[in-house]
Amino acid sequence: MNNHCPDSLRQLAVLLLSLLPLAVQSEPVSQVEWRPAARIIDFGIYLTSVDERVPAPDTTTGEISLLREPTLVQNTTRIPAIPKTSFGLRYQLDGIPVGEALAVTDVVITPGIHEPGSDNAPAYRQSWRDVVVAGKPRYTGYTFDYAWEAVPGPWRIEIWYGDSMLLAQDFQVVKSHRLQR
Repeated sequence: MNNHCPDSLRQLAVLLLSLLPLAVQSEPVSQVEWRPAARIIDFGIYLTSVDERVPAPDTTTGEISLLREPTLVQNTTRIPAIPKTSFGLRYQLDGIPVGEALAVTDVVITPGIHEPGSDNAPAYRQSWRDVVVAGKPRYTGYTFDYAWEAVPGPWRIEIWYGDSMLLAQDFQVVKSHRLQR
């Protein structure tokens, strides 16, 4: 065995060995765990326009509506139980690089809605998957497409990332024929 090394080779070996702890400690960028957070921009009653409907099996109607640029009409948590009323919130993701997309679950908790004539039990929770881009405001909400959906009582909208709830907003749906202030 020859223990003799030229000085330049010995220096290279020392340099490589000194960098080894850094290589072991650092994670590849693709494995860095984000800690997303969300903040509510506004909430209440919105004017909405349906762009298209897509399947959503964990909802009462089996579909959700993709909307074109919802516009806030009234900032409130009191929602009139009137068909075609849309309510919800706009929010923005923080804690991840701007422009990155994140899969979340939108959840709507209801006082129990039931389609007349159906054998289904009342629905207290509805959910669907969504993809949100960090740094870009996103709307989520609910529209009473049918009169039987406009059930008075406490409603709640939540946004989840995996097992972590990023935000929640409570609403009170009330029997009314005009908007409440």
